[in-house]
Amino acid sequence: MKYFVYKYSPKTIGVEPHQNLTVIVPKTKLQEYISLGFSMKNIIVCEPYTIANIFSSLTKQNYSSVEHVFTLDESMIFDIEVLNNFFTNDLHNLMINLLFRDKLFMRLRVHTLGIKQPKFMGDLVSPIITKPRLGQASQGIKIVQEIECNDSLISEEKINYDQMFTCDGIVCNGKIVKFYSNKYDYSPLDSINNGYIVISTNPFYWEDFTKIEELFCLTQEIVDGFDNSKNSIYPFHFEWFYESKEENFIFCEAAKRFGGGRIPEIIDFAFGEKFTNIFWSLINGLPVKVESLTRPKKHGTSFIKLNDGDPVTKFDHSYFNFENKVKYGIAIGKSATTSKDVSDFKFSSVFVSSSESEKMKRVQQLKRYCKIE
Repeated sequence: MKYFVYKYSPKTIGVEPHQNLTVIVPKTKLQEYISLGFSMKNIIVCEPYTIANIFSSLTKQNYSSVEHVFTLDESMIFDIEVLNNFFTNDLHNLMINLLFRDKLFMRLRVHTLGIKQPKFMGDLVSPIITKPRLGQASQGIKIVQEIECNDSLISEEKINYDQMFTCDGIVCNGKIVKFYSNKYDYSPLDSINNGYIVISTNPFYWEDFTKIEELFCLTQEIVDGFDNSKNSIYPFHFEWFYESKEENFIFCEAAKRFGGGRIPEIIDFAFGEKFTNIFWSLINGLPVKVESLTRPKKHGTSFIKLNDGDPVTKFDHSYFNFENKVKYGIAIGKSATTSKDVSDFKFSSVFVSSSESEKMKRVQQLKRYCKIE
């Protein structure tokens, strides 16, 4: 039996029921798993939802039946891998999860691989970026002028770059079996100031496919350096800076999870593939045909309006001449303080376009709708 530990909504990750998959969830998420078709014998409710109680729940199972314990929750990835080791005696994934979780050790390992990344050792030239070693996404990132001597933080030089790309996919037995790339129209830090985020299918798919191949090779090189087990299946989310003048990709960071900002849905729209379904089919041992590097059929885009302190209103679809697949970050009528990171949003829209120019027109229409200058 495989045990999946996850405290968030299962709808965001496309988890599917299987007789050999048991989920360990908080009571507040029980009905969501039942609505997805999970049998009660494959659901363990854990309250309070702590590492100690998750461990206690696992000890009540037949030890010999515990095949694997895993999570896609970035904040728990290392702790859950330790529990997995207790029950399976598999030490290999501890190092993988440490490198994906701790940004300092991540930087150190990438340094040994010789892949270009921001300077983070020795004397740093301001402005300097500081971020928590165990932070998630853009949470806790600050721009400062001097290094803060704090071992819970990592400091690095703020680099100049033209574009920022994401690479998402699935690793199976040490090799990338699915690979997709998207582009941030603005950096996450700039997006917080702008009040919105735009993520869309990487234009290099149409403009210069060799750049997509280069991103694939660079990402695989880091996976090779991180993954010494060659016997696990997991999704990944990498971020890369790009200097167009030198045509250099510069490693930003990586995570062992699905990308945020509704990236799996962008992939579904652009490639016509159910990204999360492919992952769960592999986890559950179901037959699935995978081709690692494919080309998109359309441009997929996610437009995310960040919280601004005003109440959320119902999205008016009649304002648009194209279809928006909308999700709300908070309930209609409710308000939240101005966003401090990209996870705090009012609503998000995913849509498709036939070209980059059509995508930009639709983004402008969404900006006008949100009264963004």
